[in-house]
Amino acid sequence: NIAAAQLSSGWAQLNQTKTQLDQAASQLSAAKENVTNAQATLATAQAELEKGQMQLAAAKTNLQTKIAALQASFLFQ
Repeated sequence: NIAAAQLSSGWAQLNQTKTQLDQAASQLSAAKENVTNAQATLATAQAELEKGQMQLAAAKTNLQTKIAALQASFLFQ
């Protein structure tokens, strides 16, 4: 009977361990999804940053062109 009790206790411990492993696997899966979502958000942010940098460069060029034209108009007055 002692052996049966030990076996029963062992099975209970194994079931508890399996439950803990299942919970850990679920948490890891959720963490992986969070990382994937964060990577997608980062990629979007990087694309927006690059777009903004190009717009800034274009605006700078446009401003430099206008300044040069303004300087030229003063020179020829």
